Amino acid sequence: MNMKQRIREQASRLFFKKGIRAVTMNDVSEGMGISKRTLYEHFNNKEELLISCIRDEHLRGLQLREDIERETSNTIDIMYRQFRQAVILLREINPDFINELRKIHPDIWENEIEPLEKERDEYIAQLIERGTEQGLFLDNINPSIAAKLLHAQVAIMSDNQVFPADKHALADVFQQIFTVFIRGMATTRGLQEFDKLFNNDKS
Repeated sequence: MNMKQRIREQASRLFFKKGIRAVTMNDVSEGMGISKRTLYEHFNNKEELLISCIRDEHLRGLQLREDIERETSNTIDIMYRQFRQAVILLREINPDFINELRKIHPDIWENEIEPLEKERDEYIAQLIERGTEQGLFLDNINPSIAAKLLHAQVAIMSDNQVFPADKHALADVFQQIFTVFIRGMATTRGLQEFDKLFNNDKS
């Protein structure tokens, strides 16, 4: 692993754990045991480092998606495996990270996050179409609308007024959203597949 990748991984851990505002370039360099000069040789400022972390995390997600789709063609299984990975990530993320990214860095949100969300919505719509073809989802579901509804529910997760962080963990809220989303679309066969996956997880 080269130095730039090591820096990204350290910075991502700090951003996710503390939020963006609380993390300084000094925190990153000290956490790695490198000089600030070395850090600035790779990243000019915190915003550039943050963007690099976001892009790197997205690439990891795409690789995971490809790995999952190579292992199974069952749409509910694909969505469930991705859900589990999302829960793992959400357990590591401080809700402040998402809120600060949207409010303090609107340009980064607009230029980096919104295109990723659009791509994600299109991918979810494609999965729903495939699931319908496989007999797992009801054929009266509009994939585009369903994907946008999921997007809207996920977006509200980090609203502290709706889901106070001291009462509702992001991972728990997401699990409820995902469960209702899948069960609301699933056929009898789809429900059986979904319940089997959840029961196997608990066993």
